[in-house]
Parts: sequence; C-alpha cells; structure tokens
Amino acid sequence: MKVEQRQKAIVSDVMASGRLPIETLVRRFGVSRMTIHRDLDDLERRGLVRKERGYVTAEESLVFAGNYHYRANQARRQKEAIAKAAAALVPNQSVIVVDDSTTVLAMVPHLLRLESLTVITHFRAMIESLVGHDHITIVSLGGTYNPTLDAYYGLVTETTLSHLRADMAFLSTPSVIGTTLHHPLETCVRLKSVMLNVAASRVLLADNRKFHYRALHGFADLSQFDHVIVDSGLEPDIQADLKDRGIPLTVV
Repeated sequence: MKVEQRQKAIVSDVMASGRLPIETLVRRFGVSRMTIHRDLDDLERRGLVRKERGYVTAEESLVFAGNYHYRANQARRQKEAIAKAAAALVPNQSVIVVDDSTTVLAMVPHLLRLESLTVITHFRAMIESLVGHDHITIVSLGGTYNPTLDAYYGLVTETTLSHLRADMAFLSTPSVIGTTLHHPLETCVRLKSVMLNVAASRVLLADNRKFHYRALHGFADLSQFDHVIVDSGLEPDIQADLKDRGIPLTVV
C-alpha cells in the first residue's frame, strides 16, 4: 500500500471509531510503529487527526461533518426525538427533499407510517432505507458518489435538484454560529442551498452540539426556516436568545 493510500485508510478508520490505539493501526497495516507515527505526524500537521498518549483521535471539525458511520452513532437519543417531531410535520401525499444528515435519516420509521409520500434525496442510506415500501416514491438525484459522506454530490446532483420542486425541505447542519448555519465542505453548502431554494417550506433539525461547533462556510440563516427543531439539551440562554430574535424554535 502506498503512503497516500495508507494515510487515507488511517483517516477513514479513525473517523469511523473516533479514537483508536496507535498499536491497532500498526497491526492493521502491517508496518512498523515508526512508519505509523510518521503517517500520524503528517496527518496531524494537516489537521486531520490528533495524537495523544498512545491513541489517535479524529479532529472534531472533521468528524462532525464527515464519516457517516461515525455520525450515525452520535447523540442518537436527541436525534430520534428531533426526527420524530420533524416527521410529524409531513402531511400525506407531499413531496419532501432531504439532505444526508443522520438526524434526518432518523425520520424514516415515522415517514413510513404515511399513506403516500415522495422523497427527493442524494443520500444513499436514505434511499436504501426507503426501498421496498411501495407507498414511498423515491427520487434519487444521482451525481458523484462520496463514500465518506455516503451521498452523491457535484454538478449533476445540483442541476437535477434545481429542476424539481418540493413541499418541504428537511436539513441539518454541522454548525450554528449565532443564527447562521455553517459547513466546512463547500460542495455540501452548494447542495443545501439548492434544497432551500426548491422547497416551499423549510425545517432545520439540529441537536444541541451543533451550537458549539465552528465551520468555515456560512450558507443560511435560521430566520429562513419555518421550523427549527432542537433538543432540550440546548442551553436555556441560547434558546431564549433565539426566541427573542423571532426564530421559530421547537424544543423536544
């Protein structure tokens, strides 16, 4: 395995677990401990991982925006409560567009109870969870598959979506700074912006952690949403500030 391939595999493994013993990587890749440390030093300089006392962890900014399998196991109780409240807003026979967030994915068991629904998405996990349910029409956007995000992105995805219209858009975000939504990945920002443009109403699903993360690209304001659903773990002072600003906040 070439150095670049091994380092990509290391990042993928660490992101999936969040934290790994360095010795595990030595065994996993069958190279010397010194080689792994050189790889980790390089990845740490690039801001992808962090070494700490025999362990390596994924940088938080990369984790919360990245690996689907890691995100799927975070704040599950909060996500399920938020998703249930969001799904309750969906009327029968409506058309919704959803992003690739694991919080939105948690809506699926509740959406399946509807008599008829059309779901537009680029999220492979969402598509697979809806396949086989005849009362759900799936509109897959296609595009270039990103295995880390488990979703399709790019010009094809954005163009296809821009020609469609939805009754409601359901999105999440890795970061809320003040009232502005942020994301570290420009390609995700572009697609989320299109989702907002094609929907008649918009719903944001965001657990309390999102209000303490930072990311590079701002792409929307909370005031653009008809519903902003958060969990009760969000600090009361932040809740009060958002309500004072006129944000349509629902706390579950």
